[in-house]
Amino acid sequence: MSTLNKISELIEHINPDQNLLYKKWNIQHRDELFTQLYWSHHPMTEKYYFEANPSFYYEYKNIFDLGRYPIVMLRDGFLGILEFFLLHPKPHKDIDTTLLIPKQFECLVPKLWENQIASYNIYQKNPREDEKADQIFIYGTPTEELFIRKSPAEMAKEISEVIKSYKEYKIYFPIRDSILSNAEGKEKLFYIEFVKEIYRHVGFDANILFHHIHENLKSLEGKRFDFYNLDKSKILIEDNYLDHYLYSIGGKNYIETTKISRGLNYDLSKGHAIEIQEVDFTKNCFSEFFLNFKLTGQRTRSIYEIFKDKKIRELYLKNFS
Repeated sequence: MSTLNKISELIEHINPDQNLLYKKWNIQHRDELFTQLYWSHHPMTEKYYFEANPSFYYEYKNIFDLGRYPIVMLRDGFLGILEFFLLHPKPHKDIDTTLLIPKQFECLVPKLWENQIASYNIYQKNPREDEKADQIFIYGTPTEELFIRKSPAEMAKEISEVIKSYKEYKIYFPIRDSILSNAEGKEKLFYIEFVKEIYRHVGFDANILFHHIHENLKSLEGKRFDFYNLDKSKILIEDNYLDHYLYSIGGKNYIETTKISRGLNYDLSKGHAIEIQEVDFTKNCFSEFFLNFKLTGQRTRSIYEIFKDKKIRELYLKNFS
């Protein structure tokens, strides 16, 4: 049976009460620090229902906890995907779990995982080709991980260019301290720098939302609007709950997302769907990261250590910019 056929069988015959983390009420994260990280990025990390079991790697206590589920769709960005494969470069002989990982990071998959893995891509089902929206909703959490590719000044300038073609806009970013940053990173106070730069590029009357997110999301329902996720680096989160919610109430992604191939396709709402396809191993970059890991002499590596590693950051920018 091919990997995609196996995934199709798993999804179509899943027992939600037994095999979806979404249904569990007593989840214990890998560590307390991740619990803080999870809530510091909420509502981007909010849970949602899909039969492929979307969840973050650190929502499982260990590989054997994860292995209790027949299929796991990892919502993690670069850090979680890399840590998983550094520590598990080949499937465990006693674990038959099939993994789905973000298409963007499929080059991190070791070849030995070929029979237990596929990639996923979330896309807009019916992109609007008629009249342009009058308003845009822009969002992101302004901690250090948001600014890996662009500085606060560059991102604020980008926002000022985006909003020019709209009558209305809202910029939502909750002010949170970075859980991942080292002492030097925390001292930079990225969120303060970002606010300054937005005021400088957009003006002091910039429509910035720091809280009351649910009321503002509710106000978008039934309206024609676009949305713009500032997090292009996908360091921590690839599968962002706000993307799903905004698609589901009729929003159009400013950054066009489309179906890539003839993989498995499942509707997630009237506005968006997920495509699952086999992993392409022709442009694999795992060996570069794995060699760096081996040279450290460590046997374990956490997302917190990976984020602080300058060499890893260089390799990330080399392979994912």
